[in-house]
Amino acid sequence: CRVCHGAGDLAAVTAAALSGHPGWLYCYLGTSGWIATEVPSVEAVAPRAFVVRHTIPDRSIIAAPTTTACGNLLWLRSLLFADIADDAAAFRAMDAIAASAPPGSGSLLYLPY
Repeated sequence: CRVCHGAGDLAAVTAAALSGHPGWLYCYLGTSGWIATEVPSVEAVAPRAFVVRHTIPDRSIIAAPTTTACGNLLWLRSLLFADIADDAAAFRAMDAIAASAPPGSGSLLYLPY
């Protein structure tokens, strides 16, 4: 029995987003999220980076992931905007509040973990 393992979401999205341009970066936001790039070798990777194999054999992917990116917005919506039935309207209300916040917002830290 032979088993073939395809690329996971990180490798597939990186191959499509960067199209073989080592050094370029992109940001992916879904339920989880990451900022990633591709490199020809892993020798210079920071110890805290997440490294996976690339779909191109001689490359690797370096990513800084977060376990919940947009998923935390759904959680916030359920807590603060449950009275708004329409999802789009609820997110527009969230956007309006965020847009009215002053830069720095008193050193507020957003840490979606």
